[in-house]
Amino acid sequence: MSYLSKISRMAATCLSLTAILALGAKDAQARKYTLEVLEPPQGAFAVTVSGINNNGDVVGQCFLHTTLSIIVWHNKKPIVLAPYPHDPSILYGGVSATAINDLGHVLGTADLVEGGNNHYTNFIQDVATGNFTNLAAPFNATVFGAYGINNNDTVVGTTIISTAANGAPSLYKAVLFSQGVTQPLPSLPGAASPNTAASSINNKNEIVGNAYDNQGRMETVIWANGVVTDLHATYTAVSINDFGDLVGYNFVPATGSHPGFTGSFLRPSRSTQWKNIGRPPGYIDTYAGQVNANRIIVGTCVASNGRQDAFLWKDGVISTLANLADITDNFTFLQNPRINSQDQIACNRTFANEQTACLLTPVLAAVPHLDTVSPATVSQGAQNVTLTLTGTGFETDSLVSINGGTPRPAHYVSPTKMTFALPSNETSTETMRVGIYTPPAGGGSSNAIDVHVVAPKITSITPDRFDPESVNATVTVTGLNFTPGSVVTINDVYTVTPTVLSTTQLTAILPSSVTGTPGEYFVRVVNPGWSDYSAPVRLTIGQKAPTVSSLSPNRVPVGVSNLSLYVYGTGITAGSKVSFSNGPLVTPTSIQANRLVVSVPAAVLARRGAYQVRIVNSIAEGGYSAPTTFEVAARPVLTAVTPNSINAGSDAVTVTLTGGNFEAGSVVTINDTYTVTPTLVSSNKMTIVLPSAVSSTAGAYFARVINPGYANNSSPMRFTVTAAN
Repeated sequence: MSYLSKISRMAATCLSLTAILALGAKDAQARKYTLEVLEPPQGAFAVTVSGINNNGDVVGQCFLHTTLSIIVWHNKKPIVLAPYPHDPSILYGGVSATAINDLGHVLGTADLVEGGNNHYTNFIQDVATGNFTNLAAPFNATVFGAYGINNNDTVVGTTIISTAANGAPSLYKAVLFSQGVTQPLPSLPGAASPNTAASSINNKNEIVGNAYDNQGRMETVIWANGVVTDLHATYTAVSINDFGDLVGYNFVPATGSHPGFTGSFLRPSRSTQWKNIGRPPGYIDTYAGQVNANRIIVGTCVASNGRQDAFLWKDGVISTLANLADITDNFTFLQNPRINSQDQIACNRTFANEQTACLLTPVLAAVPHLDTVSPATVSQGAQNVTLTLTGTGFETDSLVSINGGTPRPAHYVSPTKMTFALPSNETSTETMRVGIYTPPAGGGSSNAIDVHVVAPKITSITPDRFDPESVNATVTVTGLNFTPGSVVTINDVYTVTPTVLSTTQLTAILPSSVTGTPGEYFVRVVNPGWSDYSAPVRLTIGQKAPTVSSLSPNRVPVGVSNLSLYVYGTGITAGSKVSFSNGPLVTPTSIQANRLVVSVPAAVLARRGAYQVRIVNSIAEGGYSAPTTFEVAARPVLTAVTPNSINAGSDAVTVTLTGGNFEAGSVVTINDTYTVTPTLVSSNKMTIVLPSAVSSTAGAYFARVINPGYANNSSPMRFTVTAAN
């Protein structure tokens, strides 16, 4: 057992568990691995693994001719490193490795026995040159354990300065070795004990470990830039990656009928919570050992019978390495796992009492392909929408990406099917591009399929008018793309929770503050998220709208003046007014229950056209009526009557009238006494047959053309009937 482990186990006895957030193991299984046994040097035995770097170099140790030696497997071939230089008069106990960085520098410990006492010397050894850099033990410490090295050749560890009578450490300090200098790391301010322990360092020189606080609790801490930060947790910290993810373990006390156990915990970067990663089925305790750059955790799990096996946790799924490597017998043990950023794992393999080193490599995943995504459309702001994705090449760790964003966990069903719970905030855009991403090894990004997002739409509201002070006034809103979480807003001020009958219809009871205040209101449907809403539709609180049943006159010639228009209808009040084609409101000169009289504006009478006449009330009294047409027409013009002289006594005399603005409804009057329906030839020509009373009686006569409407007649034109000789 390492010295840090001894210190950590000792410290753990005084730790108490704080609040945790349990993740638990999923039913799914992580990506499969292939296992290769690493060839040991000739004559080696008791081979064990200590670490693996991001280049795939594995470091460990073995006994060669009774001497403990360091091995590095480069390209899976073993290299035995040179022994630590020492005085031949001193008994040499060999060397062991702790880790290897990406520079090919091994962190190790030499065991030198002098005067019957073991002296441990820590060093960095360059695999390429074999050169050693000694790490000086500070404070004249009896033991200095170096446990972590980064790519800057910065080393962290714990030094035991003094021990108690029973041999247990009584004073120990976390230390940092950098550029040839070893120095202690600071304690927490006001610490009840100066004891500290460091366990891991990342490439940003962030260090994790444990230190006592002012209450005597052994807290989890981070050192960065010479400053120590209390994480306010009592976990035994063991590893930190370059993104700031931390892992550790702690004893969870018994609760009720559940016995206590040791659990492993993850503290994601930029989070303050530690999450229980669970345990493989059939195992009781877990001891996290390392977290890599992909937030994959490896460590040791312990069964109730004491069996110890290596585990891997990724994205909420925890499995034994034996399971991932398809080892089905009960005689093979994989232990002491270490992992790099390519997700390769180096560990010890024990089979038939023979211990060897092995390398596990994740099976390369295929590039996923996406065939369908359903549903193909979703409502804006919709909640609890689950997308079903079908295709090929899906893995248990495949993720879903939306609009090219960060891929997120999904539910793996099979290699051809996945489901994804769609966050409601993703439905705020018009289109979502959905894709699958499978992380390395292998994998990659699939093609993308569009899912269209549709906003709510109102096609009608029924009724669209209520009397003031209506009680339980219920409006039915019909439209499209309503969701269970839709609400109705009125004037963007009042929010009503409706009864959603379907995606196309809902009902809502209007607030009394709305029905109690006459006026025009605008109604919207707003889907969850409040960024997706319909266009507004008008709702009126007030009496029924007035109506116009008739106008008298409804047609006049252009240029007529001082015309009084009689407007008949319903809903006429003392405050009613009249509008002509939405022009200025005209105040009536006379108002009765079903009739009002207004003077037609001169501007209307001066210009030909069809004018839309409405009765206009206040909103509370019904608003305005539907329009009724009032026409200002051209006055007919008469320029000639042919013949303009006829002999009296002639039978069926036909006269031709010429001029302009003649209409199908025009008539001809003679002396304003006789009315004759003409035959219309064109707008400027018509014919009539003179009445016999006219054609038989000599005299001077005057003809007029009268068009439909009020006072719409031409000037008179003279013709004569001459007495017979």
